[in-house]
Amino acid sequence: MKNFIKSLFLAAVFLQGATVSAACITSCEPAPVSGCCEDWHEFDSLNFVARYSAFFPLSDRVTHIYDHALPCLELEANVNVCDNLLGFFSAGYIWDNGASVLGNRTELSLVPLTLGAKYLLCWSDCVDLYVGTGLVYSFLSTHDHSDFVKQHRHKGAFGGAAKTGFYYYFSDCLFFEGFLDYLYQRYSFSDYLHDGGFVEGANVNMSGIKLGFGVGLYF
Repeated sequence: MKNFIKSLFLAAVFLQGATVSAACITSCEPAPVSGCCEDWHEFDSLNFVARYSAFFPLSDRVTHIYDHALPCLELEANVNVCDNLLGFFSAGYIWDNGASVLGNRTELSLVPLTLGAKYLLCWSDCVDLYVGTGLVYSFLSTHDHSDFVKQHRHKGAFGGAAKTGFYYYFSDCLFFEGFLDYLYQRYSFSDYLHDGGFVEGANVNMSGIKLGFGVGLYF
């Protein structure tokens, strides 16, 4: 929980940078009072989003060792592919520390890289809804402070993601995002020998749900 609270502070700094950058842009036109967002929103724009979320692992084993909600920071870039269809690439960082089944301190970090597409739906004035999916390649690192298991483990694996959310446009270059993402990610660790003893390697299920928000800029 302390780690999660600290991450809220980091997220505030992280997202504040995007907001300050937006404040320096004087050419932004205000959002229209009426009319569908499709009448004024330029789908051919490139946008960047700073995202913060709580990651809820679906594995009981992971939540037993770590918190039920892990902090996640992301940077995402979206670019127009055709009308109402965006291609995106995102890089995230999920981390936490906890206690292993042996009571030793353990640390975890997950870096998911996602490439995919979103379909936009005009909902109302200045609001777009979206659904999307993507291919994920994630890097998992763990550090277990124990003499009985391998202390450092690193693994990369492919996975998948499903995304849904909305964009609220404050102007033609600044917007807010709310989102709910699903990450499917599993790792298989081989058995190994440690100091002449046999320790069975464990499979790790890092699938989970991300609930969060973001601040973005259009260019």
